Amino acid sequence: MGVVTGNPRFAKPVVLVVDDEPFQQRSLARVFRDLEVHVASGAREALELIRGGLKPDVVLSDIRMPEGTGVDLKTWLTRDHPSLLDRLVFMTAFGPEGAEAVLPHVTLKKPLTEHDIRSVRQRATDNAEA
Repeated sequence: MGVVTGNPRFAKPVVLVVDDEPFQQRSLARVFRDLEVHVASGAREALELIRGGLKPDVVLSDIRMPEGTGVDLKTWLTRDHPSLLDRLVFMTAFGPEGAEAVLPHVTLKKPLTEHDIRSVRQRATDNAEA
């Protein structure tokens, strides 16, 4: 029996990658190619996907983006989709000072390590099975 995800349209865990850098988008889509990956260029686009019915098992979001930041995404999810807050994982190239605004959520340093990738993949699988 396959994994049952929060989104019944997909048989695999769903990862929503939110990042404004095309290279990062492609890299993460490739790294998670065994999962169902959706990509947004900023918080606004991510929220549009979620409002459109996407129910990600993990939302992997950059913090600093020009088209709606990770903080914006966290704020909007808190108001409109609080059930997704525990699925947020942030990433930043700026180290701990970039992560303060999104505490207590997990924040990974770019570039992601193999351990980080395994952790996100496991979180997606665990959330899909919950």
